[in-house]
Amino acid sequence: MRCQVNPALKTYGAKVADELAGVIARPRVRLPPKLKRHPLGMAYVAFKVQGRRVWRYFGPFGSEAASAKYRAFARVWPSQLVADRPAGTWPARRMLTYDGRTQSLARWAREIGITASCLKWRLDVAKWPVERALTTPKVRPRFTRS
Repeated sequence: MRCQVNPALKTYGAKVADELAGVIARPRVRLPPKLKRHPLGMAYVAFKVQGRRVWRYFGPFGSEAASAKYRAFARVWPSQLVADRPAGTWPARRMLTYDGRTQSLARWAREIGITASCLKWRLDVAKWPVERALTTPKVRPRFTRS
């Protein structure tokens, strides 16, 4: 299954098309407005992951199956985790518990208004306890004119 629109691009998309040939059905699907239609009848969304262009295909299995395909490609999850875990639960995510709530480091950082790298620095480099790292407000640098 190759791109049949332009003969100069006969191998364009060959890897993606070959891998997904048995999974994606050809019947027309009613599309939400932001999806695009491939000339062969498949619906897709194109985006970039680490500088590589990736297509998320929507077939008869719906967007959940497409999300699983994306997670398997972009993060190289083990196939059992792809099938069992919902989106947004990458296994290497660092979880912090404070005040009876457990959230990822990134979610805590968003909630308190600092970057995740700043919170990670507070915990790992400065060796702050979790309570101090989460309750200390963001410190703005002082600019002086000379």
